[in-house]
Amino acid sequence: MSSVRIAILDNHDQVQAFLDNIAPGALHYYDDELHQYLKGSTYTYSFVCSAVHEDSQYIIEGNKISFIKEQRGYYLNIMHVEKDEHEISAKCYGLVFELLNEETGAYAAASAMTFAQYLSVFDPEGTVVLNVNEVSDRAITNEWTGTETVLARLYSLANVFEAEIEFIAELNDDYSLKRITANVYREHSDEYQGMGQNRTNFTLRYGKEIAGIRKTSDVTNLYTAIRPTGTDGMQITSLDKIEYDDKGNIEYKSPSGDNCIRAVQARDRYPSNLAKKEDGYIVRLWNYDTDNINMLYGQALSQLKKMCEPEISYEISGTIDVNIGDTVRIVDEEYIPPLYLSARVTEQVLSFTDSARNKTVFDNAMELQSEIEQVLTSRVEEMIQSNLGYNAYINSSNGLAFKNGIGDTTLTASVTKGVKDVTSDMQIVWTKDGVYQGSGQSIAVNAATIDGTAVYGIQAANKSGDMVAAVQATIVNVLDGEKGDTGETNTEEILELTYPVNSVILMSPGVNPNDTYGQAYGQVWESLGPMSNSDVIMWMRIS
Repeated sequence: MSSVRIAILDNHDQVQAFLDNIAPGALHYYDDELHQYLKGSTYTYSFVCSAVHEDSQYIIEGNKISFIKEQRGYYLNIMHVEKDEHEISAKCYGLVFELLNEETGAYAAASAMTFAQYLSVFDPEGTVVLNVNEVSDRAITNEWTGTETVLARLYSLANVFEAEIEFIAELNDDYSLKRITANVYREHSDEYQGMGQNRTNFTLRYGKEIAGIRKTSDVTNLYTAIRPTGTDGMQITSLDKIEYDDKGNIEYKSPSGDNCIRAVQARDRYPSNLAKKEDGYIVRLWNYDTDNINMLYGQALSQLKKMCEPEISYEISGTIDVNIGDTVRIVDEEYIPPLYLSARVTEQVLSFTDSARNKTVFDNAMELQSEIEQVLTSRVEEMIQSNLGYNAYINSSNGLAFKNGIGDTTLTASVTKGVKDVTSDMQIVWTKDGVYQGSGQSIAVNAATIDGTAVYGIQAANKSGDMVAAVQATIVNVLDGEKGDTGETNTEEILELTYPVNSVILMSPGVNPNDTYGQAYGQVWESLGPMSNSDVIMWMRIS
């Protein structure tokens, strides 16, 4: 376990003592949990310590604690304390009282304002310093009614700008607070990461980095239609929109005259009224500050896509090297079928003294099983094809055996790579008894030119000129001899196929090339097993 030294500060930000599990005689702590959340990157910290140690006098409500973990500062207020004659348990909230407790009232912007301008209104004392601002190009007119804390108002402001806000405490060398900065990111989507990093190249596997996955599904906040309203009551009734899924089925629709966007497939899965299927939508009223009708439609559709599916979260036990907002891949093969996920860290619990308390909660999860399987299948097939090599064949239009020099045939070459015909990509050269005869896919043979036997062969080269396959066929021309006692004439057709070592061929189940090529030509073939999604068997010549 990593040991973190925690400063205890009074209400004037002066260090009074330390919680330290390494220093002899220091006030030790245990049963601690640092609980971090995606929303505003806020955090709480709870711990237990001895009540009889002299430094425990500083664990009182209103004092502060601060520490540095992985080069990041944490600054918290001691908000709740429980004490008996043996132990003190404390709970601390991140950030400062000005954000946690101070309230701000109703506010209506007279004209469109930027995020920075709103921040100066809601935090006139400059408690928060704006750092990264990915929505600096936007200006919005908005109104807030009622009273809420400054922190809650800043979260609401971020929602208005479709952004995520991250607060970071910067500490001085003496553990006192230097300042609080705010980073504002575009809201997490398929296009933007938001807080954290896109770490989909980092895969967590069950039984290794993680101890187990618990999945939670919830349809409490599910909606299957959205009725958007823009500036001055603008609605989308003049639009006629249909969105299709990847199979060509209607997924979302908003016909002309309709002021809603409707998630057709989600409605069928989660109808609000089984008796009236056509009207069985669960409608969400939604406002957005824009006078562009296409912008209103696009933003509303984006919101509906988030709301028309169950909220799914995954809780993972164990210590994981990820941060709030990070997006990672998760594989759990203990599920049947295996569970493949892309998910975002929305909540994390870390203990400096007991790793069994560690856990990470992922949200915005997408099950990727079909996508992963398709990718893996494609890669396997590519590997099979790359290892199969090339095979060449000679086909005859009229057999390979003739009598008394009568007849002719056309020999045609074909080349395959695995099960794919690649003849058109090859340069084919023909030989007769080793002598060049010409090039092209076919060649004509007249029986009269065959003196007993002739071996026709092809050599197939790719576009780079490298020979990749060769095969031979023996043609027989049988002449009548003197009639024997039986008065019979024996005509024999011979076809000799030659495959180089490491050639791979495909055979039907139950057919063994060792029984054919092996016995005839002394070749040894080894089975590579069936092809994926097929009962065809792959064989490789090994000698």
